[in-house]
Amino acid sequence: MINYTLNVGIMYIIFLLTILFIKLFVPKQNNIELPNNIKKSFKIDTIILIALTILEIFILFSIVFKQKYIQNFFVKIPDIYRTVGVVVGYLGTIVISITMFKLKKVYSATLSIRNNHKLVKDGIYKYIRHPIYTGYLLLHIGVTLSLSNIIVAIVWIGGLIVFLFHRIPKEEELLEYYFGDEYIRYKSTTGLLFPKLSKK
Repeated sequence: MINYTLNVGIMYIIFLLTILFIKLFVPKQNNIELPNNIKKSFKIDTIILIALTILEIFILFSIVFKQKYIQNFFVKIPDIYRTVGVVVGYLGTIVISITMFKLKKVYSATLSIRNNHKLVKDGIYKYIRHPIYTGYLLLHIGVTLSLSNIIVAIVWIGGLIVFLFHRIPKEEELLEYYFGDEYIRYKSTTGLLFPKLSKK
């Protein structure tokens, strides 16, 4: 019998260890100064990210410690779907970790451009422009299936959709501002979250 809650915990531990490793062992680069109009539009993005992270942690602890208000929202689904959720969640975690290690010193949880920032176009970035968000999508779908809880579904899927709908256009705007034609050409050959089926 699979312990689904334990597996979700392991996914998040792997995710946090990856971030910790990068923060501790990868030399830090300073951010370049961005125009005020761009910086202002990023503030809401940071607020959404912090709120979503706090809410997810709170819900996970509520499930682990079997709080009554969360217990009423579990739904019974076949174990095969929950097991698929575990597999998809681990796949998402692996994609996130690989991508963070690929980015190394230019990785940032918030929207920013590092000094000497180079556009990464090899590895997974040869096919997808935002693989970390692909990983988040897989992780959140996996967690939702694994835990089979309505509150988790609303927060993990709904919250992620709100975050990505706000974040991705802003990030695309930032990268176009900084890299110009190089990024526009790169966009024409890659998919946003998944590889393009055909390249014109």
